[in-house]
Amino acid sequence: MTTPIPDGTPAGLFGPLNATTVLDANGNGFVAFQAKGQKLQITSTRVFTSTTVKEAIAIIYKGIRDNAHQIEGSLSGSTGDTTNTVFFLNDGESIIIAWTGGDVGAIATAVVSGWASVPGRGFRAIH
Repeated sequence: MTTPIPDGTPAGLFGPLNATTVLDANGNGFVAFQAKGQKLQITSTRVFTSTTVKEAIAIIYKGIRDNAHQIEGSLSGSTGDTTNTVFFLNDGESIIIAWTGGDVGAIATAVVSGWASVPGRGFRAIH
């Protein structure tokens, strides 16, 4: 399931917004966030799971889940990690956060926040 951001909120700061998934029989799962009607500057992304017997790897992709589109990763996808790497999304673009190797049945959560810009005006000048 894809979570639209900022989902109708006005230009300016948005978040924190979260999306969750239940890790499958292999300890894998993913969530996605999509820019909808605005350009986004995601300034913070946090990942964690509800249980931490196994430590999942969390990878962030832009648009497509393949190695060429990987933009960030963490070896602490279960116990929790936060990145302040800035991701820019145009209207319709998305980021996908995928967990691998976590606890079967754990709830995996990704939390994002950042800035939304008015369409056609581009991204914020100050990062």
